Amino acid sequence: MRGGRWLEEQLSAPQWFAEAWTPTALKGDYGYLWWLLGRGRAGPLGSVPDLVAALGAQDQKIYVSPANELVLSRQGGAAAETTEAQSDFDAALVTALSRARR
Repeated sequence: MRGGRWLEEQLSAPQWFAEAWTPTALKGDYGYLWWLLGRGRAGPLGSVPDLVAALGAQDQKIYVSPANELVLSRQGGAAAETTEAQSDFDAALVTALSRARR
């Protein structure tokens, strides 16, 4: 968010996130350690085109959607239905974002 800037301090190079959130040559929905959840997808995830996520073990996640000014961290026990990449929490988040934008 905000190109890596917090208040008056530049915490990371502004171009780093643009590069990290660019699809790699090997996988079109993956950047540098970030899943590009909304990029070119059909269905609910595609409804938030700039949604990216850092997905960790046991459903630990960080979501970012610059257009919605959203940074969200999910910690705690794994959601009811979970895989390495997605859980039912992802669907609930995208549904909430879609409703909020109406």
